[in-house]
Amino acid sequence: MSTDVSAPIIPAAPLPGTTWQTTLWNFFMASFFLVCSFLATGLTIGLTSCDSIQIKIMKKCGDEESKAIADKLGLLIKDRQFLLITLLCFNSTANECLPI
Repeated sequence: MSTDVSAPIIPAAPLPGTTWQTTLWNFFMASFFLVCSFLATGLTIGLTSCDSIQIKIMKKCGDEESKAIADKLGLLIKDRQFLLITLLCFNSTANECLPI
């Protein structure tokens, strides 16, 4: 009842119909989903760390470019729960598509 652990490991044969085009397509899709995941994670950290008081100060005391940026950020982070849920859904969708 002994098992032979020295049996050779046979490599798996490539899937039928697998060509270099499908391998390249899979590589690009995995890279795309990784970039989406990184983008969602970075935006989640960056936008949820913005303080509304700092944005108000930028609107009042900054130059024209800072005021324009502060206006856009103020609209974006006005509803923090919606922003967080949207970014988390985007991140989880990108992460779930990776194994496919």
